[in-house]
Amino acid sequence: MTVDEVLLAAGLAGYLARLGHSGVVERDANGCAVWPLGKTTGGYGTWYPDDTAVYVHRTVYEAVVDSIPEGWHVDHVWARGCRSRACFWPEHLEAVTQAENARRAGEARRGQGPRSCGHSWDEDRSGRSDCAACHREDEAARKAPKKAAYARALATRTAQIKELHARGFSRNDIATEVGCSVETVRRTLLGLMKRY
Repeated sequence: MTVDEVLLAAGLAGYLARLGHSGVVERDANGCAVWPLGKTTGGYGTWYPDDTAVYVHRTVYEAVVDSIPEGWHVDHVWARGCRSRACFWPEHLEAVTQAENARRAGEARRGQGPRSCGHSWDEDRSGRSDCAACHREDEAARKAPKKAAYARALATRTAQIKELHARGFSRNDIATEVGCSVETVRRTLLGLMKRY
C-alpha cells in the first residue's frame, strides 16, 4: 500500500486537497508517513472532519487496519521503526491498552540513552515522562525560600518564648505575648518543635 492509497482509504486525501496541500506525503528515513498539517502540542497529527479535532493516526488505523476497542490507544510502535507521533503509516500503528502504551513508551525512552538532563531512564521507576530526580531537585529549590523563612520565624519565636520563660512568665502569658497557643509554648520549651 502506498501513502496515497492510505490517505485515500482514510478519507484524508480530499481533506488535504481542500486545504490547498499538494497531497504529496513522503515517508522519512524511519519509514514514517508524517502528517504535513496541523498537530497537537504533543506532536500528534490532527484533522477536522466535522469541526472537531480528530487524531490522524486513529483515523488511518480504523480505516485501514481494524476498529479500535473502546478506551484503547493507538501506539506508534518504536520496535517497528516509528519515531514520530505525527506518523500515520499503518504498519507503525497498533491498538493497545493505556497501560501497555505507557509501558512501551517507557521502554522506548530507555532505549534512547540518557535523558537530556544526564540522568538515566533506569533510575526512575515511576513511569513519568519527566525526570523524577530533576523534579525532586526543582521542588527542593522551589521550597527552599519558604523553609528558610519558616526556620527564621521559628528561631525568633523560640528565643522569645525562652526569654519570657526565663523571666518567670506562665505558659498562658507567654502564649498571649508571643501570639501562639499554649501547646506551642509547651512544645517549644520541651524542644519538640519541628525544624526543617
